[in-house]
Amino acid sequence: MKSFDQVMPATQRRWLRELGYAALARYGLEDAKLRFLSESSATIFRVDTSQDRFVLRINPELAERWITWTEAELLWLRAIKRDTDLTVPEPVAALNGTLVQRVSTNQIPAGRVVTLLRWTPGQKIGKRPAPDLVRQIGAFMAHLHDHTEHFALPAAIDRPHTAWDKLLYWQDSQNDTSATLTAE
Repeated sequence: MKSFDQVMPATQRRWLRELGYAALARYGLEDAKLRFLSESSATIFRVDTSQDRFVLRINPELAERWITWTEAELLWLRAIKRDTDLTVPEPVAALNGTLVQRVSTNQIPAGRVVTLLRWTPGQKIGKRPAPDLVRQIGAFMAHLHDHTEHFALPAAIDRPHTAWDKLLYWQDSQNDTSATLTAE
């Protein structure tokens, strides 16, 4: 049998859909329907049930650190949902209580990392958003940044942090790393 990387994109997508259905069983959603939405760094399916709608994200990366980082992202989304009035996708735990699943099938024996989130309704912004919408987006981002300042991951989860004061710096010709970019 050919490996995932050796088959045509249509076959890859069919295999990922089958893996998606296998993943849905772990959430108790065996009767759900999958609809392909997009593919870039992850393959995204919309999940429709008779009662609800979800997003299934299938990621190709299986490295342990990536799984940990994904769990950190989902814990943060849960905290935003709990602590603020911001509208964000809500992570859904599998029947075993975990947020991140490793799922494999006969066609994809190495497996994939799968996450499920509640559907968040919305609309496309378009190429030229209105100034008021841009202000709303800015306010939303500010709330996210404020929440992040006070959010702490469980000690067992190690995720890289950005030192904002070091984000825009470089070494000058004298090997001085204290040079920073400033807005004037």
